[in-house]
Amino acid sequence: MAKNNIDKLLLKISNDLALTDNLEDALDSLVNITSSVIGSERATVFINDEFTQELFSIVAQGNLKREIRFMNNKGIAGWSFSNNKGVIVDDAYKDDRFNKTIDMRTGYRTKNILCAPLRTLSGEVI
Repeated sequence: MAKNNIDKLLLKISNDLALTDNLEDALDSLVNITSSVIGSERATVFINDEFTQELFSIVAQGNLKREIRFMNNKGIAGWSFSNNKGVIVDDAYKDDRFNKTIDMRTGYRTKNILCAPLRTLSGEVI
């Protein structure tokens, strides 16, 4: 992506986030912009529940109408959260970290994954 396009994307994200009233709206805007730019079919934001040590879906695209929860060290998202690293998986079903039970529950077949930890302004992984 050219620098000019990145600048436009960052400006759009900043403007859209400035118009939101709460975290869920901000994350929804971020997911929609990001998935549009990278051309993904779906995107989900998971947040860590410190009490239960689970990641839970706070924003999800597609026909998902219920919350997804799983241990914060399971699956690709759990690996990304636990290791504080982003990861690209070209074929989800060939990766041992992939949590197939989510696909079984949602009826969606994940092909590939781009996953990165979210951080607060202070750097805390959430």
